[in-house]
Amino acid sequence: MARVTKKHVSGAVGPVVMKNFKDGRQTMAIKSGKVKQTEKTKKCSTVYSLAIQLSSDIKTQFSERLHKFQDGTMHNRMNSEISKILYDSRDGEETKFEFTENSFDGLSNFEFNTNSKLIDFLRVKPSVNLTGNNLVVSLPELKIPAKLKFIPESKFCKLNVYVALLRLNNPKPKAVKSQSVLVDINQGILNAHKFQFKVPDGCVCLVGVFLDYFYILEEYKVLLNNKDFNPSAICAAIFTPNVLDENGKFIYSKD
Repeated sequence: MARVTKKHVSGAVGPVVMKNFKDGRQTMAIKSGKVKQTEKTKKCSTVYSLAIQLSSDIKTQFSERLHKFQDGTMHNRMNSEISKILYDSRDGEETKFEFTENSFDGLSNFEFNTNSKLIDFLRVKPSVNLTGNNLVVSLPELKIPAKLKFIPESKFCKLNVYVALLRLNNPKPKAVKSQSVLVDINQGILNAHKFQFKVPDGCVCLVGVFLDYFYILEEYKVLLNNKDFNPSAICAAIFTPNVLDENGKFIYSKD
């Protein structure tokens, strides 16, 4: 029931709730209530919940290298991209998904911090090749600083290649494999590098590249990366199937 006090109304008026504040402001909101979900709504909700879980897993996998320096939009951007991947891979209206090697391509070139995009500092995109269970990340010869940009005050750049492994069928066994190379601003050329990893079947393999910049304080290397500067991105996302149906596709069921 609503009450009239001077010039204001407070309480419930039909589906609307009126609230008054000491500073004279008055707000109006729709009363909360139970919303009955259809089967279609429930399935969409399930897909989005799975997307949020996968997004959270990915962040956890890369947390050591991110230093909590992702931008404020990263979670929403990743949730949105993974949701699209899952919706595109659904087996009809069911909460089952058909994945091929390239199903997760939408995560390729995903920037963790759009304030400092990786491509603006590492001017060459690494090539990624999967043969059997051998994953090779290759970088060509890089001229410094033309192809690997340094920022003011930095003396070293640590180029980190991380491979996060997510098992969809069994969320428990997860792993991160990493390799890195330290680059001096004065070395002129970084020789071509191949980073090789053994990856298991039945995984989403996410290849991330992270650039850590340092300056020298006495005998210590001090990290320059911060919330507004953290060049890092997923360069490739490959699915390695191991259980195939008669059509050569991997079937994943949320149920």
